Amino acid sequence: MTRRRQPRRRDRQRKRTGGEPNDRHFIAQFCGAVLLFIAFLLLFPAVRETYRWARRADYYRTEIEVQDTGVSGYLRWMSAKVVSTGERLNVNRSDFTTVTVQGEGMKRYAVWYNPKAVAYFGIVLYDQRVIPVEGNPSFGDGRRATWHWVVMVVVAGAGAFLFTRPYSRRQRA
Repeated sequence: MTRRRQPRRRDRQRKRTGGEPNDRHFIAQFCGAVLLFIAFLLLFPAVRETYRWARRADYYRTEIEVQDTGVSGYLRWMSAKVVSTGERLNVNRSDFTTVTVQGEGMKRYAVWYNPKAVAYFGIVLYDQRVIPVEGNPSFGDGRRATWHWVVMVVVAGAGAFLFTRPYSRRQRA
């Protein structure tokens, strides 16, 4: 009796996949999924910039006063008092780098302030009451918000294209 030769594993794989390696399809899908995730993350700054631009008339320029407690900068948040209203709130420490006035134990920073720019839904969804003037000299320009949306849509489109691309070609038998 003669033994029939078994096809090699590579030959069997070629027969199953139609001669094309599927690795490219999986890599394209993975890259598409990563781009879709990045687009999702870009959604948050786009919404924030759009809110700032749409509500630019509600913001006015003032200063916040931060008591220098001598604690090193390892904390993310710092307590501040709005000079014009006296309201106390927590602000992100990394947003403020340039001090406008420095008194004994106090630092003042120039900010844009809108007391109504906070949303609660059991937790704080967003808090845009204080925006540093540094890096945001004016709110009159919608180009920044538009740019955020354009970048997000382009990244999402590229991600959707790559993610669905492997399914667009059907394997011919």
